[in-house]
Amino acid sequence: MGNRSSGAGQADDAGSSDAPPLADMLDLTQRPNILFQVFGTRDQPRLLPVAALSGAQLKPIVLDADGWRRFDAMYMRKGKSYTLYRDGNTDGTAQIVRGMWDGNEPVYELANCKNPIPLAMVKLEGDRAGGFAVEMLASSAQLGWQHAAQPAQSANLAESMRRATAEAVDAAMNPVLDSLESRALAIPTGAGPAPTLVAWWIDSVATSGSSPKAMTRHMFVIADKDATGTYRATFAHKVFGPLGETEFRRYLDHLDLTGDGVDEIILEGWRFGGKTYLAILGFKAGKWEEIFRSRSDWCVG
Repeated sequence: MGNRSSGAGQADDAGSSDAPPLADMLDLTQRPNILFQVFGTRDQPRLLPVAALSGAQLKPIVLDADGWRRFDAMYMRKGKSYTLYRDGNTDGTAQIVRGMWDGNEPVYELANCKNPIPLAMVKLEGDRAGGFAVEMLASSAQLGWQHAAQPAQSANLAESMRRATAEAVDAAMNPVLDSLESRALAIPTGAGPAPTLVAWWIDSVATSGSSPKAMTRHMFVIADKDATGTYRATFAHKVFGPLGETEFRRYLDHLDLTGDGVDEIILEGWRFGGKTYLAILGFKAGKWEEIFRSRSDWCVG
């Protein structure tokens, strides 16, 4: 059995030695707002461009080698700062301390790649989260809403999520869910008055398997209340197949990126032995679907 996802995927942008068509390139003269990902360790966080924010759309950042140099000089030079976002609202700032090409050597290099996507060193200021690892969003745009979601009753969340999941998965997979590592949480997305439920299950093969032929199980489910007040699955990504052919998902954050009053849900996706990417889900006609996927290849030529 292969992977099945209710989201409509967007193909990854692969690195190429040829310059992209002029019509596809981002117009930097318009100084578009940019969405960044901040990641790494707390003492060495990094900032990576993800997408351009154009009205109610997220657009891939397509530039040639010279364009990425201009982008770095415009958006990632020392002294620039961007608002950090976590859990749908602001959470401090990211202050750039070194752009990609500020010094004699770039911040990082990739083997067999002349033109990697720029990466900046940053310092975090005013964020409320602790911990060693950093996973946040940042932007030059003003984003975020304070959603007044109904309080989630923790005693009922597990049962509601399990019931919604049971309806979304194949009957043969239901008995094995209890044997998988899992996590669930409730988030105020604005998709309805009640919080949105998010849960994912993953087996030990996915985290420690060494053979791409090994069979693995993985589930990622989102649920929202319907008109009757019952939680129903509004997105499901289901896997039971070879490890080497599997795409995994995990929840990262939620934030209104399109300005419609409903948060997008940001996931991290990855493959066995492969690179990671961000998959961004939007809420349309009562369902969550993938509206943007970041590139997984950081080499642009």
